[in-house]
Amino acid sequence: MDLYPDYTASSLLARMPAPERRFLASIACEAFFDAGATLFDEGGSADRFYILGSGIVEMTQGRVVPVVVDVLGRGDLVGLSWLREDRRWRWSARAATDVVAAVFPADAVRTRCDIDERMRLIVLDEVNAALFDRLDRARSAAAGRARVDAP
Repeated sequence: MDLYPDYTASSLLARMPAPERRFLASIACEAFFDAGATLFDEGGSADRFYILGSGIVEMTQGRVVPVVVDVLGRGDLVGLSWLREDRRWRWSARAATDVVAAVFPADAVRTRCDIDERMRLIVLDEVNAALFDRLDRARSAAAGRARVDAP
């Protein structure tokens, strides 16, 4: 799959050296999701991850009454649970608009990371950065709600 120009906003791909980027391109496929479609459900098997080429994805938590906990756009990594030992989705992902995304099979990326330290370090650093960005957004949202709820 050609990852450029649609996926140039991805910091993971921007940081990846050419051989590793070619590997990722060779295992990726492009997926299209209509607005309202599910990318994955909380509790399901985390066997892949996505890089958004276009569109907006809402990350939700809660199966009965889903609550939007984050909103992701072009270049963002979607689906970080594939690195966890239990490989189960922690949140659900829904397309808020029509979405085009590159899909990467987790097993192939994990296997390559096991033998390619440079790739492993970049992947882990980018996933950690995404997690910290999401934590910061959640803290800001919670602080904003606390100010609004204050007497």
